[in-house]
Amino acid sequence: MKSKLIIKVVLLAFSLGMVILAMQLFASNSFKDGVNQMFSSDTGKTMRWCPDHVVDFQWQDPNLAPAAQTKWSHAKPEQVRKAFCSVTMDTPDGTDLTQLQFKPLLMAQSAEAKTATLEWNPESRAFRVQGMPFKSASLSRELLDDPK
Repeated sequence: MKSKLIIKVVLLAFSLGMVILAMQLFASNSFKDGVNQMFSSDTGKTMRWCPDHVVDFQWQDPNLAPAAQTKWSHAKPEQVRKAFCSVTMDTPDGTDLTQLQFKPLLMAQSAEAKTATLEWNPESRAFRVQGMPFKSASLSRELLDDPK
């Protein structure tokens, strides 16, 4: 009789300890971050390519789509910065981005005279910054009349 009671008490104490540990694990930030990453629908990474304190933008490609020319040719630097400086990079669709020919699209200049250039290949809807090619549906939507 005593041994059964001792086994039940030990089992209850062990179960209580496991419940407390599980509560601490589920309340931790690392667990919440892991769950958020697992169920997040964000498939791309965000990259900021413009230098800090951008004061001016210069369009390098005169052959933009008519809708993009109308929208962005006379836009204020603040509007261009919001739309183009922080881009979402999508996963490539099997295209070998290293073999594409890129042409300059947009140059950003900071107050400290630092510059960065965004290049693109409009046919493949690919972009490149500082030698790193990527695809971005958000940039394509801003620049092309018929984005896919």
